[in-house]
Amino acid sequence: MVINKDWTFIKTSIGPDKWKDKYETCNTSFQSPVNIITNSAVRCEMECKIDFQYFPGKCNVKAIVNQYKDDANTKSTIFLLDYQNGSYVTFNDVTYVLKTIHFYPGGLHTVDNGKYDMEAVLSHTDQSGNILNISVLVFKSTDFGDSQNFFSQWAY
Repeated sequence: MVINKDWTFIKTSIGPDKWKDKYETCNTSFQSPVNIITNSAVRCEMECKIDFQYFPGKCNVKAIVNQYKDDANTKSTIFLLDYQNGSYVTFNDVTYVLKTIHFYPGGLHTVDNGKYDMEAVLSHTDQSGNILNISVLVFKSTDFGDSQNFFSQWAY
């Protein structure tokens, strides 16, 4: 399954650095992906309340290919879990139900210009259709446990 032939997540002529040239809404300092500079980061003073209620359950795994035309250099693969088991997050008194988990090998966001091995984006929606995404940055490790065995299958 190919999701888009006009952009990709890897550094090419249609990669993240060029999105702003074609998509006006990507030309802001708040648009993902972002590079978090730790020595410039400031503590958020907003009073945000978040409560995670995640439960184990079955899911369907899909691999989605993102590629510009037939150029193999622009090909990236996104892994997606359809996760429909009742897990949710309550953020500032609004409940967002977990719908999907996307795994981006190579990651999206950077910290101090450094990439992670993978990024997991947990995508939630509320009753009005508003979206709440939570990103988890993942490094590979040689310290294996159940979660590491799972994530090692996706990171490269």
